[in-house]
Amino acid sequence: MPAKRITMRNIREVLRLRLAAGLSLRQIRHSTKISLGAVQKLSKYFLFILVALGLLACSEPQKCKFTGDSDDEANAGCLVIYNNKVLIIEDYNGLFSLPGGGKNAGEIPQCTAEREVWEETGIEVKANRRLETFNNGFQLFSCEVVRAQVTNAPAKPWQFEVAAIHWIGDGEFGGKKWRFPEQVELIEKHLRNRLKAD
Repeated sequence: MPAKRITMRNIREVLRLRLAAGLSLRQIRHSTKISLGAVQKLSKYFLFILVALGLLACSEPQKCKFTGDSDDEANAGCLVIYNNKVLIIEDYNGLFSLPGGGKNAGEIPQCTAEREVWEETGIEVKANRRLETFNNGFQLFSCEVVRAQVTNAPAKPWQFEVAAIHWIGDGEFGGKKWRFPEQVELIEKHLRNRLKAD
């Protein structure tokens, strides 16, 4: 019998059937004449699909908790202090910053800040008072963690923009590369004020 031409469609069908039978990728590779490269390529394909489905299922942002009057639209972020530590994100270039980002059309700054924290860290917050408006119009809000949540999980499904999240305490800001170094003094000042108030 002539050898059957191996195509991606054939490989996907074999993998689907073998995965349905409960075989691992290693068992599948050894039980078929599929190259390791093809198995790795398809395993990345399946992983991408699983992650995408997971994000669709569980990453719907929480509704904005801010109530009251607000300014027009603006890019915004949060200074989140929880258990005497500040929530900081680290990007894929190793730069540290507060969570925050761009506005969606029709979104008030407080809601932008809340949404950005959720998207970048998976932590649900409520924006309170505005702490600062920077020269570029970016608004920084004091935000609080709402409800009991896991706030120290090192792994999360939101790692498209953010490499890691950190909780940094007083005296731990030095020795890091900051995306916006001019904000570090402001962050430390607000953290120290909170520590004095507690």
